[in-house]
Parts: sequence; structure tokens; C-alpha cells
Amino acid sequence: MPWERVRNVSVDREGDSSYTLKPRMKEVLHRVICDVKLKDNVKIVTFRSAFQIENMTHLPMELVMIDANNKQAAPVCKIRQCLLDTDMPQHLGLTRSTAFNGLKLLARVTHYP
Repeated sequence: MPWERVRNVSVDREGDSSYTLKPRMKEVLHRVICDVKLKDNVKIVTFRSAFQIENMTHLPMELVMIDANNKQAAPVCKIRQCLLDTDMPQHLGLTRSTAFNGLKLLARVTHYP
């Protein structure tokens, strides 16, 4: 694992906390989010990326990452509209070597079953 252990993660309160991953990789400071929720008297602790996309429309969307040369850098990701209070994690198909190094995100509304 390229990063050091994250220490002193608090799960005493509901909410999101951001933790910096050390060391920097290629001069980029990465973060991980610890999300704590209480649902039906059960504490739910989720570790997730700091990068999050939410489709607030009533239509499905497609997302694609493109590089500085406008070439597709990852597979097309289809994101359906979510019901209220639901999370639908979606893998964007990025590798550590391509993740967000000058990439742009393009979105379009689609109609698929």
C-alpha cells in the first residue's frame, strides 16, 4: 500500500470527516472521506472518495472522463437517477495512474432502459 495508515478516525458523531492520505503521490494530495450515519439505531461508517457525483435530475446520465487531448480516458459510466436517501456507488473505471491528472468530466442526459 503506498499510503501510511490513517490514524485517529472518529466515529463519535454523525457527519463527514476528511482525512489526508500521506505521502503525496506525484505532488498530489489525496483525501478519503469517513461518513458516519445513524439509521434505526445502527451506526453506519462508510469510507469513500472525496469525489462524489450526484444526479439530482429525473433523467439518467452518462459520464465520461477525457484527457487534455480530448481522448476518452475511462469507460462511459451510466448514472441513473437515485431515489431520495439512497446511495448508489459507481465505479468510474479510473486507475491510480490516470485518476484526475488533468482529466475533464463530460456529462450528457440519456434515455436508456
